[in-house]
Amino acid sequence: MFGKKVFVCAAVLAMSGLMSACDSDDDDTSVSPDGTSRPFGNIDEADGSANAPAGITGTWVRDCTADDLDDAETEYSSSVAVFTTDTATVTSNAFTDSGCTVAAVPAVFVIDYSLEFPGGTELTPLGDAAHINLTPESASIDGQPLSGVFATFVNLNEIQYDLLLIANGMLYSGDTDGDLDGSSEATRPDALDTEFVYSRQ
Repeated sequence: MFGKKVFVCAAVLAMSGLMSACDSDDDDTSVSPDGTSRPFGNIDEADGSANAPAGITGTWVRDCTADDLDDAETEYSSSVAVFTTDTATVTSNAFTDSGCTVAAVPAVFVIDYSLEFPGGTELTPLGDAAHINLTPESASIDGQPLSGVFATFVNLNEIQYDLLLIANGMLYSGDTDGDLDGSSEATRPDALDTEFVYSRQ
């Protein structure tokens, strides 16, 4: 909710995949009837779909982070992601310096997502990450709708297939670098992005 995808625009958000499971050590974790922890609030018996992970709602922040650790001339960004059980709004601020004090041009990227938790998990070293489908509903740069070259960075109404995990008060999304870029169900990431991580505010 959110990885590197949002800041691909000025590098469009740092969150290609947003959500996931809850850490079994947190009070946020749901417990199944057999006593084992699971990353979803409830599973709908009728269609097998999952509700949002417990503890996802609220505000999550990502501190100043280099957009490309391998590029000496990279831009930097910080982000705020606000989640409900079925939506997320990610605001990412671009900067030219490592202290995130000098705004880049353009500076502010906002993407509104609708969220779906289809059920399913991916085992990661930090726990079971929930499958999440994010659909960008609207996007803006510096308060203006995307246009021109920036319009190609966010495919509105096109589902992004990702992972979400809440562990130790941190929100992780899937690692969408490489072939598992989340552009289809078959290319949903199978590992977490540990560079672009959000903490609960």
